[in-house]
Amino acid sequence: MALEILTEKDNISSDCGTIIYKDNTGAYDVTTNPTGYGAPNATRASLYLKFFLTLKTTSGDEQITVPAYNANSVTQWSIPLTQDGYYEAYVFGTLVYAGGTTYALGSVIYHVGTNEFYKSLTAGNLGNAVTDVAFWAPVTEVDELKAAIAATQPNAYADVYEHIELCNSRVCKTKAYLKEENCECTPGASKYNKIRNLIDGADINGSIAAYARAQAIVEEIQGQCNCIDQD
Repeated sequence: MALEILTEKDNISSDCGTIIYKDNTGAYDVTTNPTGYGAPNATRASLYLKFFLTLKTTSGDEQITVPAYNANSVTQWSIPLTQDGYYEAYVFGTLVYAGGTTYALGSVIYHVGTNEFYKSLTAGNLGNAVTDVAFWAPVTEVDELKAAIAATQPNAYADVYEHIELCNSRVCKTKAYLKEENCECTPGASKYNKIRNLIDGADINGSIAAYARAQAIVEEIQGQCNCIDQD
């Protein structure tokens, strides 16, 4: 079996401000992990990984800034977050640029000297420096990497991990509960009950991969939380 990169959420900080994703591909084992790193599959040391994180809101995608990392050896990515929602983590792995290799249009490679990933702008791209803008362009968008995978580029691998993040929403629920402890509220109309029910709905939709619906619920939760912060 061929290598299959496996990336998952590892944890999120207690203040909901930093999320960690981890490379869980593991080492090759003919019985327990035939899709892991190592012969006969590609080794981790030979692959250079690029990580993208996208928040997929109802109004459009928002690409999250990923801090710089060592593409040749990274095993986890620690990324600052400011809000809950539907996140898509996309990891792309490919080999280092080789001057003697001919690259097809759209092929993506990594260059050690510049520590950047590049996309070939021409077919039959042979022996051209990655700094030559007539032949290469830095990779800045997830879709450019997905296109390379769709074209079955040799020695290119990818993984998509989707999830609903609700850490801030749960903090908001606690705030609502504490505020309502000391006031006279109608239980059925309390913000706490509404937020609690919305969180349950987002969790359920996330568990069945109905991510767009879950994101819409998260945005409703955020509206409720904004009201609480202003109270």
